[in-house]
Amino acid sequence: MARKLNFQLIDRPTFFGALGLLISTVVPLLLFPKEGAEWIAIAKSFMTDKLGFLYLGLGVAAFFFMIYIVFSDIGQIKLGDPDEAPEFKTASWAAMLFCGGIGASILYWGAIEWAYYYQSPPFQLEPGSEEAVRWAATYGIFHWGPIAWSIYLVPALPIAYFFYVRKQPVLKVSAALMPVIGEARSHGWVGKLVDVLFIFGLLGGGATTLGLAAPLITEGVNYLFGVPKTTETQVVVLLVCTAIFAYSAYAGMEKGIKLLSNINFWGALGLLAFILICGPTIFMLETGLDSLGRMLSNFFVMATWAEPFGGYGSFADTHFPQDWTIFYWAWWLVFAP
Repeated sequence: MARKLNFQLIDRPTFFGALGLLISTVVPLLLFPKEGAEWIAIAKSFMTDKLGFLYLGLGVAAFFFMIYIVFSDIGQIKLGDPDEAPEFKTASWAAMLFCGGIGASILYWGAIEWAYYYQSPPFQLEPGSEEAVRWAATYGIFHWGPIAWSIYLVPALPIAYFFYVRKQPVLKVSAALMPVIGEARSHGWVGKLVDVLFIFGLLGGGATTLGLAAPLITEGVNYLFGVPKTTETQVVVLLVCTAIFAYSAYAGMEKGIKLLSNINFWGALGLLAFILICGPTIFMLETGLDSLGRMLSNFFVMATWAEPFGGYGSFADTHFPQDWTIFYWAWWLVFAP
């Protein structure tokens, strides 16, 4: 009876619409992998090269919008009933935000991202130079900093508001758009289309995250246990990760996401403390402080640089903002709600 009831609660048009769109996209990619890789490359090039300025503008706008929200009356609205006590402790809530927002990705990119910037630096700098290594550390902080979290919050806040304050029964992007498209369209085919496209984009973003994490986990398993680094191993890693994520979502916030987030948070904090204490402590602290200052001094230059002169005259076309900043902003936007 419970299973039947749970199935009845599924929004079938949205579920099967997203499933159909996913199958119609994945099957051709599996049948024609070479052509599929070319199609994806063309789509990525169009989004980053032709529409990149929109993503950069979105990042700056989101940053200022969130500053306004924080200091305005809107920022004082409580997500819940006025007399309702917080469901989770602050530490657990912070752990869920950190682990759900950047947990897996920061472990991967935090260790190697600076090396990519060092080898292919921004601003026409010479690869491997002293200036390149300074900017390499700076951009790592920038891409995971205030603008990224501002992009997260732009769609997340209205969704949370309609769910916790206006008491909408489900967490949907279409519900958050109700003041813009109207209640009738929100519950009609326009809202369904919005939700289907969002789920499809979310699955694509999730596939990107898992695709980046699988080689890292496989490498670690090979180093610790001698398991061969094969495609089959990566598939097993993906299945295990997917099963863990699916269970945490199914188990709910208290028994699933909160538990995993607390484990991940304290594990990451312990790893960070170990590296800080056993590693070159002074060097890391000085590098972090120097990078933070450099980012604050050049924040808006980094936020708006689209390399408009790349490829013209003597200017080299590094493609840095398209490959990194714009890609990151699009990635953050996909996972925002």
